[in-house]
Amino acid sequence: MNNPPAILSVATTIISSCILGQKAPLAANQSQWIGISAPLSVLEARERERPGRIIGSARAQAAIVHKDVTYDLEFDTSKSSTSEIVTAIKTKLDAIKER
Repeated sequence: MNNPPAILSVATTIISSCILGQKAPLAANQSQWIGISAPLSVLEARERERPGRIIGSARAQAAIVHKDVTYDLEFDTSKSSTSEIVTAIKTKLDAIKER
């Protein structure tokens, strides 16, 4: 990428909930844990609408994916647009960068 988006140029690491249990090794780095969620009914509707999804995955994962994880920022995608989420993350990262 010759000109990466500004959010990618920030020296802060964004960690996905897909690597649960890996928070301790990252403690020495400046990292932010960002939780992205939606109500189960919304997740199940999206699952039905998207091709190639295994029906029932959303329900099976909903109770465990965010369990025992403390996030620095949290977003509900049924209430916030992708643009709003990206703006909020960038604002948070810019504030950290300025410290």
